[in-house]
Amino acid sequence: MVRSKRTHRPGELLYLVLRSNAGREVFPHAVDFSEFAALVARHLAACHIRLLAFCWVTDAAHFALQVSSVPLGRFVQRIAGQHAQRTNRRAGLRGHVFRQRYRAVVLTELQLPLVVSHLHLMPVRLGLAADPAEYLWSSHRSYLGWQALSWVTTEPVLHGLESSAWGGADRYRRFMQDEIEQRAARVAARGAPSPADEEQEFWRVLMPAKRAAAHDIAALEGLIDSVAARLNVGREELESRSRRRVLSLGRAAIAWHAMQSGIARLSDVARRLDRHPSTLSVGIERYRLQRPDLFDEPLARIVARGVSRSTSQG
Repeated sequence: MVRSKRTHRPGELLYLVLRSNAGREVFPHAVDFSEFAALVARHLAACHIRLLAFCWVTDAAHFALQVSSVPLGRFVQRIAGQHAQRTNRRAGLRGHVFRQRYRAVVLTELQLPLVVSHLHLMPVRLGLAADPAEYLWSSHRSYLGWQALSWVTTEPVLHGLESSAWGGADRYRRFMQDEIEQRAARVAARGAPSPADEEQEFWRVLMPAKRAAAHDIAALEGLIDSVAARLNVGREELESRSRRRVLSLGRAAIAWHAMQSGIARLSDVARRLDRHPSTLSVGIERYRLQRPDLFDEPLARIVARGVSRSTSQG
């Protein structure tokens, strides 16, 4: 099967994943991490790419970045090829260290906080650190202001958090603390999921369009009305900036059922309700535990109940 050619668009935001080839360790020694960092820094500058976040673990290298005039493939080819040469020379081996086919997913600005939290919590999920600040090979410490890396650009993500629920000078710290607490609550309630399960859930939230039909505006509007009626709140309250518990629950339920039914993507719901996707995804995880009846209930039944309640009130 012929693989489609990757499209390059200057200014695009991307989530890039380079996975190990045939089970090889990408960073078998501590020195491999530091040498890879120098390699990445050099070719980011040469390719005019902005690195927004990263996390490098034993079997993969993850990046959130923004490209310019130079195609991403050129950057990948340089860092993957030169890293393989170094590690092969040291170990007396041959062949590719990374898989030749990398994964690159286009992001919106609203998705950046979700991706950054995913990358920075990765060492915790994989059991490499009890706290993300303990792990040296991610950009988390740069966002905290503990480590100055000239080749990491934090401003786009921090700017995106300014208008979210985590405003203020310590917006990133508060944002990540909330993410950590929510994950701890899920683990306490359900037990620790496998890293593979958490990875799968992340991709489901990030790319619901792979399973979803085209965005249906009318259906989304009907869903908002139905959830509002189900919770006995006004549509205008769901669309407001209020953080009342029942409103946060309603927004999470709307996002969940919209994605599950294929009505809309998470980014579509976030845009419609003027929220960040990460805010909605955190709400989904929180309220699915507290109100499973609302999330497990089929969409058709929620809509029917909403219509019935609206009719009776009218």
